[in-house]
Amino acid sequence: MTSPIYFPILRAKAGEIDAIGRLAPKTRILTCPLLDFPVQSSKDSRSLEHYFAEKIREIKISWGTGDEIYLDFSRYEPETRLPDGQHVVDYVFDLSRQSHLKSMPVVAPLSLRGPGTSYFDAVSRVAAREKRGVALRISSEDFIVTTTLRRVLGDTANLVSTAPGDIDVYLDAESLNRLPIELADEIALSKSVCAAAEMTLALGYRRVIFAASSMPDSMTHHEKGEILHLPRAEFRIWRQLASDPESSSILFGDYGVIYPTQSESDAQGRPPSRIRITTVDEYVLYKDSPEAIRTLSRKAVDDGALNGLADSWGASAVRECAAGYGNKGNATTWVARDTNMHIENTVAAMIRHTATEAVVLPEVARASTGIPWLQDSLAFPDSH
Repeated sequence: MTSPIYFPILRAKAGEIDAIGRLAPKTRILTCPLLDFPVQSSKDSRSLEHYFAEKIREIKISWGTGDEIYLDFSRYEPETRLPDGQHVVDYVFDLSRQSHLKSMPVVAPLSLRGPGTSYFDAVSRVAAREKRGVALRISSEDFIVTTTLRRVLGDTANLVSTAPGDIDVYLDAESLNRLPIELADEIALSKSVCAAAEMTLALGYRRVIFAASSMPDSMTHHEKGEILHLPRAEFRIWRQLASDPESSSILFGDYGVIYPTQSESDAQGRPPSRIRITTVDEYVLYKDSPEAIRTLSRKAVDDGALNGLADSWGASAVRECAAGYGNKGNATTWVARDTNMHIENTVAAMIRHTATEAVVLPEVARASTGIPWLQDSLAFPDSH
């Protein structure tokens, strides 16, 4: 059976959730998303129970029940509970189990998911019941020193009462723009990741995933009408690791087309239209006024930014918008298109660097009926 090679860290928002439901079957088989729940908007009148119930419903409709997916709560306080006292992790995974999702919980070191162990206790209960394993996100400050990494790995495995062989480890460098000076150099970061991965695998952990993002934390300098070309350093680093026999087993993850710690805003006003195209080597970012999405789409098509990329629902939506007959969409739609293109292009590029192509097609032919493929138009209103 083919195992995933790409592990993107995405917000569990409508655009990203819809994007993963529109992946081609081959891409889906090689992808295992981590969905990180956003904090509920202050303008959302639903109870927290209702909010998470709707999120699980959306994920099931989009991702289906045929493939595994991680669910994380990094934006919530570790002690978050419902009014009846039930921990939010227990509640969400009860919903997930009822929905037949193949979901796995995510943890981080105690320094991030404490104080106290209630978060880990809840994850431990889920892991013992579901028996699919756990993901552990470790930041660069904890994985660059092997003694610290060894302690964090052991302590966390004990806290969730899970054997290393059932834990997937994200070596999560987060924003490459904010790394300490000793890791700012790509070669130095590659060496640190390689050493951390070697030790983690030697200790028997199931998978090691290098994750990072070079997406800028602020786009205020991006003027409307301007096209930005930004280097995609995280994928270049992974390709270097994958080309070395000593680190070729390291898998890859990133943060899609969103900055790693992007906060959710309740600000009023219509956001600018945008298109974010991912290539092997760079991000190409387009931005304009909200009503200019068709003009922006035509610019992306005329510039040839979509040429040579993987076929995808997102790219087709941009082309149709440029041609005048496709849905203009709104901010949620644009995120869905960009994220879908990003995942399709990333997996296609990874296939070119690995030996996965030959074994994927038979798996596609045997794809489960629990896997949807939402290729119809988005169900979001055309408000622009």
